[in-house]
Amino acid sequence: LMAPLVDYWHFTDLPGPRSARADDLVEVRDRLGVKGPGPVAVSRHADPASALAAAIETADPADRIVVFGSFYTVGGVLEGGLPRLSAPHAA
Repeated sequence: LMAPLVDYWHFTDLPGPRSARADDLVEVRDRLGVKGPGPVAVSRHADPASALAAAIETADPADRIVVFGSFYTVGGVLEGGLPRLSAPHAA
């Protein structure tokens, strides 16, 4: 459901034996043939905090970063506190 809105996927590994690995998630995404709003980039990360840092680095000021998945995914991003992002606004 999210795929038509996403132009950059940041997949992450999670702790725990039941968690899918980032490589597995990329494989599922590719197998499903999901399409984005245009060209789509994909990257893999060791943990949610690294994925968020990369998303912030690659985002344009008008982009939205959405974190979704398991509690481990969202919790891994919120572990260091609620991210406060700032970007210059387009005139």
